[in-house]
Amino acid sequence: MIGGDKKLMIDRTKCVVCGTCVKGCIYRAFSIYGRKSTVEELYEDIDKDRVYYNRSGGGVTLSGGEILMQADFAAALLKRCKEGGLHTCVETCGYASEEQFKKIVPYVDMFLYDLKSLNDEVHKKWTGCSNEPILRNLDIAMESDSEVVIRWPLIPTVNNTEENLALMRNKLVELNKRKPVSVEILPYHNYGSGKYTMTHREYELSELKTPPAEEVEKVKKMFEDVGVTCILHKT
Repeated sequence: MIGGDKKLMIDRTKCVVCGTCVKGCIYRAFSIYGRKSTVEELYEDIDKDRVYYNRSGGGVTLSGGEILMQADFAAALLKRCKEGGLHTCVETCGYASEEQFKKIVPYVDMFLYDLKSLNDEVHKKWTGCSNEPILRNLDIAMESDSEVVIRWPLIPTVNNTEENLALMRNKLVELNKRKPVSVEILPYHNYGSGKYTMTHREYELSELKTPPAEEVEKVKKMFEDVGVTCILHKT
C-alpha cells in the first residue's frame, strides 16, 4: 500500500490479490468481495430460494463479469440447476471460443446476449476486440433451443450513428426470421464510474452523456417497425 496525504492506495503493479492488506489494515479500509465455492455448495445456496422461484416464475441467472471466463464451472453449475428443475438464464457478451460457448449451451433456457456494435472497427475501437467471435457464438445460441434476448446499449457518439442503427436493425430482422427474439435497449449511463475510483483507474468515458428520451423512443420505434419486440430500460 502507498500512504500519503491521508490516502491509502494499493500499488496495482505489485498486487497479487492475496488479501493480506485487508487483514492488516487497522482502519478496515479494504474489503474482498466474493468467496470460493464448489458447484454443490453454490447450488445448496441457490436451492434455498426455490419457493421464491416457483412463485415468481423465475429462476437462476448467471451474470458477471463474464461467466465464460469460467466456462467449465458455469457449465457444471447450470447443469446442476437443470437437474434440480430450475430455469436457467445467462447474461453474456459472447466473447469466448466456440468450444467454451458450446459447453454452456445445453443447460441454458435463456440468453441475455449483449451486442454493442455490428461495425467491427467501431467494436474494436471501444472494446479492444473484434465482434467476430461474438457473432459466431450468437449464431450458436440461435441454433439452440434457448430463448434469446438481445441487450443493446445505446451510446451517443459510439453506436447511435445512422450506419450503426441500420446495421442493428437489419441484424434484428435477420435474427427474428430464424426465431423470435426481443431486444432490450439500454440507454448509456455513468453509474459505474465510482468503481473506477475505487480501483484507482481512470474513467475514460466521462464525456459521454445519457441519450435524451426522445432519441431512445425513436430507436425503439425503428426496431418495432420491423417487427421486433422492444424492452426499454429507463435510466
